[in-house]
Amino acid sequence: IPAFAEGGANNYPIIFMGGRVKSNPIYDAEGNRINDISVSTDYITGAVEDCLPYLLTARITGNYQPWIDKFMEYFSPVYEKMLPDENGDITDGSGPANMSDGSHAYPGYNGYDYIFSYDWREDPYKQADQLHENIQYIKQLKNVDKVSISVRCYGGVIMGAYLDKYGSEDLCTVFFNAASTLGAEAAGCCFSNNIYFDTNAIQKYCEMESLTDNPELDEMIYTTLLSLNSLYLETGENSTITEIERELYTKVGPSVLLASFARYASFWGMVSTEYYDDAMAIVFNTQELREKYAGMIEKIERYHEFQVNFEEKIAQLQQEGVNFAVLAKYNRVLSPIVKNPKLQSDGTVELIHASFGATAADFDAVLDVTGRDEDDPFISSDRIIDASTCMFPERTWFVKDCPHTDVDLILDKLIIKACKDPSFTVDSDETYPRFMKWDDTNKVLSALNDEPIVVKEKSILGKLFEGFRNFFNFFKMIFDFINSYFSK
Repeated sequence: IPAFAEGGANNYPIIFMGGRVKSNPIYDAEGNRINDISVSTDYITGAVEDCLPYLLTARITGNYQPWIDKFMEYFSPVYEKMLPDENGDITDGSGPANMSDGSHAYPGYNGYDYIFSYDWREDPYKQADQLHENIQYIKQLKNVDKVSISVRCYGGVIMGAYLDKYGSEDLCTVFFNAASTLGAEAAGCCFSNNIYFDTNAIQKYCEMESLTDNPELDEMIYTTLLSLNSLYLETGENSTITEIERELYTKVGPSVLLASFARYASFWGMVSTEYYDDAMAIVFNTQELREKYAGMIEKIERYHEFQVNFEEKIAQLQQEGVNFAVLAKYNRVLSPIVKNPKLQSDGTVELIHASFGATAADFDAVLDVTGRDEDDPFISSDRIIDASTCMFPERTWFVKDCPHTDVDLILDKLIIKACKDPSFTVDSDETYPRFMKWDDTNKVLSALNDEPIVVKEKSILGKLFEGFRNFFNFFKMIFDFINSYFSK
């Protein structure tokens, strides 16, 4: 068994376990790839033409079932080849062409020794069983008694199931990188019918993300939203638009979800405790459904119990010798249709979940640090993050302006250091301080030093002036877009 090297470093193999998008493509039993889910424009057009009369009738009569039945005729076939059975198990012979198990291990890259590949549709505890088999194989292959594991996004859910079932025996270090172990707002809101339309959130999303492949169209959409925002269009939790959409979602949501994402116990792992009860009540809203999907519900409830007892479980594992480290990203906007779009996030996972408890200001706001020392090491220089409340404050790193994906190759150097040396902390290397920032233009990671404190507030006069300006730009953009479109 390799001894610890000088300075506390070790030679334990490091396994990387990525998110769903990094997992292998799915093939059916005949070898046909089935996870490229897409529908043609003609298919969508036909669905709208057929379903719209039923919807209009339902709005008048209050009987939505004929519309739901017609809508599901079009929706159900889109996902049916990918779905588990009613117990949440994959039984039709489909799966990845290459999947890690107890008989082999896939070589890693960029400092990782191995990659764990899995079928993302499976129950997290079945994936944890496969990970356990893979770990035993690697231990025997490399003649070691432990391994370290780095997980990102949904990989954190599998890691959670593994920790819950198998505990600490085989683990040296677990590094959570933007992990959804405790949930993701988008999944929770989708499953629990907490869908909102807020122009402020949509506007912020448009500022940071590309909506289409056409920059001119993106600009037109963005300018339209600015104009609507300036006119104080009623949006958000109490808006008429939201209430209409919520009513429709309540009618058709359970059928849509059970024909797609809610059939995966894995996706339920990303529903946080905040939304869990509402989600279960909405998706499994009849005794018939609860009996039909009893096997899958049992799987879902098992991981939920782990989330509920997460802090206690992790504290126990830490006492048993497992070293934990965390990387969380912030200042990227969430999907604009979630209940809490102002939460700090990397665009996919909220900072409070990814960091396991750090305190963060909302978007365009700062923390009230009254009474705190001016040079408090736990307060970020932009006054957005308070790291003192997270579970592992000395082993949790924060990166501003960093998206959920695409910069792993740079951050992996930090992760490898933390896995190789359990004594490595936010103070160990000035290259990797507690608070960092990501320059997406120049692809540079640097320390977050003397970051300006920004609070976006405008006077009434300023808002009025901005409104007139945006409204003017709205019409100008329409004419510019039409002119550009027809000139081509």
